[in-house]
Amino acid sequence: MPSPGNADQSPLTSEDFLRLFFRYSKCFNLYRFLFFYCQFVRREFNPASHSNSNIFNKIISPYSAEAFNHFLHKHNIAHLYPFLVSNLLSGFPIGFMPMMMITTIIPNHSSCAPFMTNVLHYLAEEVQDGWMSGPLSCADMESMLRGPFYKLRMCKHLSKGTKDIPSVNSHVLKGTFPTRFDTASRVADIVSPSTFLYSYTLYYSILTIYNSQFTIHNSQSTILNSQFSILNSPNALLHQIALAPSGTQACTFDIAKFHRTCPVLPDHKPWLVVQGRPGEFYVEHCHPFGLASSSSNSGMIGNAVVDIWAKEGVAPVCKYEDDLKVFRFPVDGAQFQESDYSYSYDHDECVQRILPLGIPWHPHKGDLHFLFVTDYICFRWDIPRCLVSLPLQKCLKFLEHVHVFMDKFSGHRCHLHDIESIHGSLCHVAFVYLEGRSHLPSLSNFAASFGNDEYMMRYIPSSVISDLRFWHNALQHADVARQLLPRGELQDLGIYVDASTSWGIGIVIDGSWAAFQLKEDWKLPHHDIGWLETVAVELLMYFLEQMGFRNTHFRVYSDNKATIGAFSKGRSRNHPINLAIHCTLGILYPLFITPNIVYVPSAENLADPISRGDLGPADKMLRPTFVLPDELKPFFIHE
Repeated sequence: MPSPGNADQSPLTSEDFLRLFFRYSKCFNLYRFLFFYCQFVRREFNPASHSNSNIFNKIISPYSAEAFNHFLHKHNIAHLYPFLVSNLLSGFPIGFMPMMMITTIIPNHSSCAPFMTNVLHYLAEEVQDGWMSGPLSCADMESMLRGPFYKLRMCKHLSKGTKDIPSVNSHVLKGTFPTRFDTASRVADIVSPSTFLYSYTLYYSILTIYNSQFTIHNSQSTILNSQFSILNSPNALLHQIALAPSGTQACTFDIAKFHRTCPVLPDHKPWLVVQGRPGEFYVEHCHPFGLASSSSNSGMIGNAVVDIWAKEGVAPVCKYEDDLKVFRFPVDGAQFQESDYSYSYDHDECVQRILPLGIPWHPHKGDLHFLFVTDYICFRWDIPRCLVSLPLQKCLKFLEHVHVFMDKFSGHRCHLHDIESIHGSLCHVAFVYLEGRSHLPSLSNFAASFGNDEYMMRYIPSSVISDLRFWHNALQHADVARQLLPRGELQDLGIYVDASTSWGIGIVIDGSWAAFQLKEDWKLPHHDIGWLETVAVELLMYFLEQMGFRNTHFRVYSDNKATIGAFSKGRSRNHPINLAIHCTLGILYPLFITPNIVYVPSAENLADPISRGDLGPADKMLRPTFVLPDELKPFFIHE
């Protein structure tokens, strides 16, 4: 069996350090679906029946497609973004949008009427900025869009449908819209305790920057063209910080109106119509917030920015939606001097190197200078001391969330969304408040009791109130910090997971196996193969916790791409899958064990036969000492 303990803390040689650093800094490739062959296009413009062709065809974006094309080909990474330039020029597809036969107008929510002045002011601003056009009558909108349209519920409720007409987001298959986020564990990998690093003078003596590429020189080897983009979670930032040499600094850059900078394919604009006053309609030209594909499409732009920056010598860079966290390390004799260190770039130099791309940096958000202590995804990262904590204002925010929830729902009923929201927040906070891990299961159990019914209301059980009291007390102490430790190298421990709807879940860990058989009546709405595959990962983590894994980074093989995508984003629109992800993260964050989930064909998945009831040798069976979570007991046969 693999060793379950902490990563080796012995000092690294310079070659070991560089090999580790480049491994953790390198991004993964995303594979995108070619939508061209599945599009229903609108009619050709006919002056006799259509109008305002300029509105229909309008593409608005601050970015220079020509500059992106230049940099992608200059650095030989155009193959990573085969559709980016054409999408910037012609608009991004928003999903597998079917042919629209009739105009569907979903009434605005009743809350709009009392605030119609505010709604109209917002719409006027959007029109003035060029992101929307209107107002147009229903007939004029159909004429301009060359056919029927789908009017969204204000405010842009893209998951709202009718009994006969599905919602806009229902046509967005998330697996065809991949993206990557850099979360806390990845960032934390940049900084480590002093025992983990050798003297920074040795490191900087072999780090040189020339010809707009990172080249590492030492007596044995030269590493050329290393790509420094990053992956995903609070654990993402953590590992970056855990490998950082003395003098490391970071600076936040914020892209203004990130989703709104991403143009929409004209043929998909009929799905993005809103209404102000009755009979007055507006059409979107850019991706709105709430559209399921917005993060992926705008993320394609953001990821390209990160990769181009890396090739231009600015790296590593972490990205989460519109926030880009740029790191820099001291380099002997470099141009930019600060205190006892010299660096290859400062804030303005970072901007200058990719200026032709036309990135609309927010004038007030982000940092103006590189810092030793920096905030990212709700956490404060003290790079010199290798600590992560909650900033006071964030601590107070989460405390208020708990206080309001307890005050509002103690003795009263709540919706599924209410408990999901606070459960997700506390899973995030548990990255720092490690003892809070044991005070999360009651919330996940309660969320599961709703059976995926968004409209059901239930009374809060006493167990949830008790655990929320713990969190209420814990969050009154804003001085809690977590020490960042390196995870060591990515390990392949022979870990496989799989699920089948015909039998159950199979898990393989270094030749040993575990299985969970489904009950005959297990199938409930939204509990499908995607949910089973996600639960397989969750159950795997219970085994790894049972085996004593801590501060480790290992590969997990799965044959379900949707599950891999859901974990990479840390969320899903499917409530049961989302709950399983939250429960898994509740295990991972406090233990700082980080799985690298990768795809393997079913024929090569060692857990595939286990998941179909073809069990392994009895002497290799893993027996759980953990209790199956309450929310999973209705689905699996258990003692």
